[in-house]
Amino acid sequence: PTDARILITGENGVGKEMVARWVHEKSKRSSGPLVEVNCAAIPGELIESELFGHEKGAFTGAVASRKGYFETANHGTIFFDEIGTISLETQTKLLRVLQNRTVERLGGIRTVPVNVRVIAGSKRDLKISHQFPSGTDFRDRLCKKFAAEVEKVTQGALHFDVYPQSSLMKTNAQFSAMRKGALDLSF
Repeated sequence: PTDARILITGENGVGKEMVARWVHEKSKRSSGPLVEVNCAAIPGELIESELFGHEKGAFTGAVASRKGYFETANHGTIFFDEIGTISLETQTKLLRVLQNRTVERLGGIRTVPVNVRVIAGSKRDLKISHQFPSGTDFRDRLCKKFAAEVEKVTQGALHFDVYPQSSLMKTNAQFSAMRKGALDLSF
């Protein structure tokens, strides 16, 4: 088992969530929580509070401190469905979490360590810059934080590719030996 971050791409209905659940269940994190986040369903003004949490009084209506999805998923897996819909500003904060393995709640002054495996899904190919209106450089940096991409799911087979440029490739021997292939999911 590996803790490598995985990006799952494919059209709606191909089973991205099912693959994320399968990966979580087969991982050493299976006894921890699996937190599924539909990024497209969260309004832009609320997504940072949902992901990173907030402290009491951080904004109007924040009457109590609240853990975000990252803290909730600690020692487990977090699945971001439609990760390509989040703003560049939020992506910058997400990149910091992936690099530092800490979150800072909105309105907070301390960092909270998180030990979370990240799986992301998108119906768009996040490597194709013309699909985004502006600021694609960061999206490239975000893509490089994922070690493997699930390209499609067909009749119970997982077709994957491994990113040789991924920053994780140097530290993950299991993925560095792989390049492209298929895996029987048996689901």
